[in-house]
Amino acid sequence: MRRSKSCSMLILLLLVLVPERVAFCGPFAPAAGEEETTAISMDNAEIVAWATSWTDLVYGERVTDSYKTPDKALGPATGSNTDIVSLGCGGMITLGFDSSIRNGVGWDFVVFENSFSDTFLELALVEVSSNGRDFVRFDHYSLTEASVSEFGTIDPTDIKGFAGKYRIGFGTPFDLSDLALKSEVLNGTLDLSSISHIRIIDVSGEGDVQDSHGNPIYDPYPTNISAGFDLEAVGVRYEAAESFSNQPEQPRLNSPQNNSVDIGLTPLLQVESFSDADTNDLHLLTKWELSSSSSFGAESLKMKLYSGQNLTNLRIPSLLLDKEETVYWRVQFLDTAGNSSAWSESFQFTTTGFDVETPIVEYDWDGDGVSDTGISTFISTGTDDIEVYIGIAPGTNVNRIERIVDLDSVEFNDQLDDSPVEFPLGVFGLKLVPEDSDNRLLFTVYFSEAAPDNAFWHTYDPIYGWQEDIRAYFNADRNRLYLSVEDGSADIGDGDGMKNGVVIYTGGLATRESRSSESGTEGIGSKGGCFISTIQSTLALKQFFLLATIALFSIVWSVAVDWMGKKKST
Repeated sequence: MRRSKSCSMLILLLLVLVPERVAFCGPFAPAAGEEETTAISMDNAEIVAWATSWTDLVYGERVTDSYKTPDKALGPATGSNTDIVSLGCGGMITLGFDSSIRNGVGWDFVVFENSFSDTFLELALVEVSSNGRDFVRFDHYSLTEASVSEFGTIDPTDIKGFAGKYRIGFGTPFDLSDLALKSEVLNGTLDLSSISHIRIIDVSGEGDVQDSHGNPIYDPYPTNISAGFDLEAVGVRYEAAESFSNQPEQPRLNSPQNNSVDIGLTPLLQVESFSDADTNDLHLLTKWELSSSSSFGAESLKMKLYSGQNLTNLRIPSLLLDKEETVYWRVQFLDTAGNSSAWSESFQFTTTGFDVETPIVEYDWDGDGVSDTGISTFISTGTDDIEVYIGIAPGTNVNRIERIVDLDSVEFNDQLDDSPVEFPLGVFGLKLVPEDSDNRLLFTVYFSEAAPDNAFWHTYDPIYGWQEDIRAYFNADRNRLYLSVEDGSADIGDGDGMKNGVVIYTGGLATRESRSSESGTEGIGSKGGCFISTIQSTLALKQFFLLATIALFSIVWSVAVDWMGKKKST
């Protein structure tokens, strides 16, 4: 039986407009209307401008001429499903603006798509440029585990950093500060105070494109007629009304005071507030350096980090400092125009003579009656009622585990007190030596007790604090955890931020409030503890039934026409 194009489109409408009960399970922001969503309404009063021109338009596959309408991507979002340009599979478009965009507080621009529902999501990558030639892409993450059919769905809590995360009428916001650590920003190629172009690139959702962590990206595939990302509009929150040429004032260090002694091994470094003569110029980054020498030579550096958050304080991670050690520290400020301050004066302090060694014990992990010497095991002091053994086994690219410390057995300052989660099996730190600093290190964590269903692995980032590690995953029994870290990458587990042949790692199994009354049983990477939400169609129920009636009539009419044609031919 053949069906007309209009009939097929109506069936698609019915598939995506039916009220659906969806489990939101991932670690990222949920759909529009849900608590903690980042969705921006097209009626948001903070949107002050819209895209006014387009260029470099390349259509991908499977998009008909009727949807090749780039002018419809200009001007305000309307909330109309047809007021769009379809890019096709792998297509792209570059948008221009009457005034350039600057980095402000929070999100700076927002991209609107025309999705019919909270889960039928077609995704796109987003890049920006301040000269129209050199583009920098926002990091993006996809935890969708398998391919998605043409009319399939995506959990919005499994994606981050893509345009197309939200349904029609609600846009995906982008914060230029998220690009602060990109090399193009640090070397001046991209000026976050003057963004002139935004490029939207459709994701070919068959899994051949990878996200920023190397995971395959899936979205509905293959779609037809209006295939690929359907761009409705791009709205601007902050326009660049002035140029910023002044460098920030020299930072002033606060604590620990110069020449302090008996300082703990995980001190909080504090600096006074940012100041800049340029109006509306913001504090973009703070560069922190910690050294064993007042000269701050490359060979003496113990830590070098850029922070784009918590810009005036930084917690030194565990295992970076030794007892009775004298170190020097200094900071530098960078503003949103890319101007750098002079370095602060340097302060020195000397650490306490107190330190604790965590005893390594024997344990039979495989139950064969013999202790497993290849797994470094300790007894966690972070548990209340039960004795829990934790083992660390080096894997790929780990030359050796130089040190393990059970951090619940030492004064951990307020690193745990400030965390929004609890650690039922304690927290530990590692000092790892890689075989090759250019490749990731893999290791396994063993637990003598299965991890709770609502427990997720968290890594301590000295810039952002405790962060759920979306790369970690459990075995089926939830008593083995597989981790990866990278020398020199603070956001991938190395607390010193330097590629120096040493990885300083802090992590712990943390529980959070379940997003559902229906507790999951799967581990990290398989998602457990979901938020169950009934997603209503954007149309009223009576409109749904009207469409259903029309679709049914169209199918009957198509069958009748087909039958009449066959009868006439005989």
